[in-house]
Amino acid sequence: MKKILFFTMMAGMLMTVSCRNDDKEEEVTSVIGNWKVQKMITKGAFTSGGFTVPINNSSESSCVKESKVDLNGDKTGHALVKDDTTGTCEVLGDENFTYTYNPETKIITVKSNGTSQDIKVIKVTNSELTIEQPADMQTPQGTFNGTITLNMTK
Repeated sequence: MKKILFFTMMAGMLMTVSCRNDDKEEEVTSVIGNWKVQKMITKGAFTSGGFTVPINNSSESSCVKESKVDLNGDKTGHALVKDDTTGTCEVLGDENFTYTYNPETKIITVKSNGTSQDIKVIKVTNSELTIEQPADMQTPQGTFNGTITLNMTK
């Protein structure tokens, strides 16, 4: 789960943003800067020992809000991801990455440590970004299947 959350947050910063379509306004074609997570939503099911439990969690904790993604104009970036689901604020990831973004499909592809992850852009404005990623992960306690959604602001 830590890796999925990390990739999700890294990818979130890589979006193309559009302004309202007026004759005098131009489209913004890249987002370079710093996105900060405001809310993390986890939906799906957790299975352990033959039992399945529905999951629908939302976190706006101060720990989650310490997470950020920095984007560079050369399509490189850095992500710091924190979470406190264990009761302690922990760093889940602190890594550099590269990315590509397809504005037609609204898919961000993040590459880090030899792996690639596709992230779906749900909403993007000049100041707000929402991304969603399917999650299928094994933990020592069981398996989570569902989605992770991040709401971020600049």
